[in-house]
Amino acid sequence: MKKFLVSFAFVAICAVAQAQIVGSRSSAYVVTETKTSPKGWNEFNIQYNPTKLVPDNGDSFSMSGISLEWNKVRSLLSTSPLYLQYGFGIQYNWGSEDDTDYDGGYKEGYEYNIKMLGVKVPVNVLYHYDIPNSQFAIEPHAGLNFRIHAYGNAEAKSVSWNGSTKSHDYDVFSSDDMEEPWNRFQIGYNLGVNAVYEKLVFGITYTGDFSELGKDLNMSVWNIKFGVRF
Repeated sequence: MKKFLVSFAFVAICAVAQAQIVGSRSSAYVVTETKTSPKGWNEFNIQYNPTKLVPDNGDSFSMSGISLEWNKVRSLLSTSPLYLQYGFGIQYNWGSEDDTDYDGGYKEGYEYNIKMLGVKVPVNVLYHYDIPNSQFAIEPHAGLNFRIHAYGNAEAKSVSWNGSTKSHDYDVFSSDDMEEPWNRFQIGYNLGVNAVYEKLVFGITYTGDFSELGKDLNMSVWNIKFGVRF
């Protein structure tokens, strides 16, 4: 899926660049206020954020996520539909995984739960291409993502063969609970594409990490959004 998105974004950028070259042969392009390609806009969207915590060694931990995000978009060039997009979002993730082990021939069960809440600040360069004779447009985009983790709780439960349970909660960002606490601040990259119909937008963006979440641990996030522009 990630390779498909990268390929699609590359093809889309090449297509709009070629269309721009062809159009410039007859007249210079000037960004004007239209329904689908204005000088700038605001956007509010809601997202579903499938997330994985990916260690350098071992299995990844899958989480679900939702977020609310606001974006401001401004024109960068008067001769091209190239835009700067920046915004602010709040994201909540949660996940749970079960495991089973045998101790001295006795079966023991384990359950791991992680909950995280944070703020993200995307900064992207976006190319808006109006599909001719329609109200549709596509927008390949790429940029940086700044993430601040405000809350992170992990819970480990164990159930012994006789039914007795043990539970331990800890703050993954606290040095009191973790020998190597996770990092509250991360920098990553965004790569995606939007489909636009008049004021409505549907988009898929992949966010990877430049800086680690924890020692030998990274986040891999898909951002699937539906939003409205005004």
